Amino acid sequence: MDEIEARSQAHLGMIEQVYSIKIKNKDEVARFIAEKADNKRQVLMICTSLNAWIASNSTKGDLIIPEDVVADLVNAI
Repeated sequence: MDEIEARSQAHLGMIEQVYSIKIKNKDEVARFIAEKADNKRQVLMICTSLNAWIASNSTKGDLIIPEDVVADLVNAI
């Protein structure tokens, strides 16, 4: 696992802890972010946006983040 993917995993893990949820496709999301992001700042921007998306959807329990949501956030950077 490279540094960008590890950073993505760490951010997603923090989101899980804050909201007491389980992101069921965390590995896939982290891998996708790592493939598209060029640096740790972009990872932070994407994961911050994911955090806001999760907060605004009042998510509880298990969660699968839709691919199109992640793709839209990645494309926004």
